Amino acid sequence: MDGFLGAVPLSSLPFPSPYTTKDANFYLNMPFLGLAGLALQAGYGQELIQRQFNIIDSFYVQRGSHSLKFGGDFRRLSPIYAPQQYDQETNFFSLSSAQSGTSDFAFIRAKKGATLLFKNLGLYAQDTWRPVPRLTLTFGLRWDIDFVPSSIEGPTLLAVTGYNLRDLSQLALAPQGTSPYSTTYGNVAPRVGVAYELRKSPSWESALRGGFGVFYNMASSEVGNIMERGLYPFLATSFAFGVPFPYDSATAAPPPFTTKNAAAAAPNPNLELPYTLEWNVALEQALGRQQSISVTYTGRLEESCCKPLGLQSDAKPCLRVLD
Repeated sequence: MDGFLGAVPLSSLPFPSPYTTKDANFYLNMPFLGLAGLALQAGYGQELIQRQFNIIDSFYVQRGSHSLKFGGDFRRLSPIYAPQQYDQETNFFSLSSAQSGTSDFAFIRAKKGATLLFKNLGLYAQDTWRPVPRLTLTFGLRWDIDFVPSSIEGPTLLAVTGYNLRDLSQLALAPQGTSPYSTTYGNVAPRVGVAYELRKSPSWESALRGGFGVFYNMASSEVGNIMERGLYPFLATSFAFGVPFPYDSATAAPPPFTTKNAAAAAPNPNLELPYTLEWNVALEQALGRQQSISVTYTGRLEESCCKPLGLQSDAKPCLRVLD
């Protein structure tokens, strides 16, 4: 920035005390200048630090025609989300407003970061059995627990009371610290696979294979989407129209974090882990010593944790068939 043609450059970024470029962001937008417009952005953006501890172990036991496998997987994530604490966005939509120094529209935002905690546990047992030389059976169980996320430091995730999609008049935010939903412990996923050797002729072997399994996903992955949208209690926003720039102390003041007129997002208090049913059938045929051909059918039926509007509050989640 310079004083070309009488322009008056900013001597410093117009942050209210005590904010500086170390914790605040400034954005100036003039979309009327050319096809892409002109924008100036300076200051602090955000910092995301992911910390993960993962413990994985498995062991095998061979008992006659049975090959047994057992294992577990525990994961602990504690990501640090550190956005700018203050954000000022100024918009000039015309040359006349820029020349007069009167902004047409402004966003003033205050933000809060958080250190979150995610814990997931998976345990499994599997048996591969060959009752006869041509037949192999594989079956097992997996148990998944996705603990409800929480905050180690900073705002906690929101929870709601009075949830009923047929009557939202009683819907309200629960007190800070209330668990947004309950951890489910019945997420047992069976798996089974079959392989049968149809033909054993040298270089012309053929085999028939099939399998079915249940696979649970993590509901806690939606927490990142909630924070990315920048809603209460991680964001507070105020607006200004047609005010002189740089702004006075009242206009530039960071807005308070309050539920009044705030946009917020919270998980369904009846949330259950989404899961997928998957199956496949395959026919394999050897074509000599070096080539083979296979034909496979795979299918998937997914039950997601969303509950569409218009259903009663105890409705089952929606189904999507993906082949």
